[in-house]
Amino acid sequence: MDTPSSRHDGLVATALRLLETAGPEAVTARRVAQEYGASTMAVYSEFGSLGALVDAVVLRGFGALQAELMSVGPTDDPITDIWRLALTYAGFAARHPHLYAAMYGASAPGGHRRTGDDLLLGFDAFRAYADYCARAIEAGRLRPADPLEVALDLWTAVHGRIMLDQSGLLGAVGTVVGADPARAFETLMVGLGDDRDLVRASVRAATGA
Repeated sequence: MDTPSSRHDGLVATALRLLETAGPEAVTARRVAQEYGASTMAVYSEFGSLGALVDAVVLRGFGALQAELMSVGPTDDPITDIWRLALTYAGFAARHPHLYAAMYGASAPGGHRRTGDDLLLGFDAFRAYADYCARAIEAGRLRPADPLEVALDLWTAVHGRIMLDQSGLLGAVGTVVGADPARAFETLMVGLGDDRDLVRASVRAATGA
């Protein structure tokens, strides 16, 4: 039986599948309802608007991202952990490009682009960076600073790289000047106070090299 709870979850799952397999243009009330096996009214009676359904999809995406980031787990080297966290974050974006773009307001599924306070929905995923940066500061690997500010520096670099990669620009430029993510990470960590040789050792430890 189609209960309110199961209908809510089913519509979210359907919209998420359409987003991931067919792109943001496929996420319309009519298409979601048709794929789910209900009338268009089901979307509006359950969520009130298509935008609210998109927000529910995004919330599920952030939940999945947060779970992957939390699965990284700490080691005795906080810089290794930050590198692994960045790789996990980038890996999620690579596997779910349409979802990632919707999560961060870079696309507009069904014409609904998240802006303003809506973008704070993913703050918990960002906070994972801050927790790891705080450990690196406490260990003396990074200079004393507000962990949230350091995390913002890191997230800006990782997110910017992901968006350039998804647009194809990073690959095009990389054929000319090179685009090694480990080198970029090394430069950022040194700028934040770490020793270059220590960063390189931490990156090698993350990959078992």
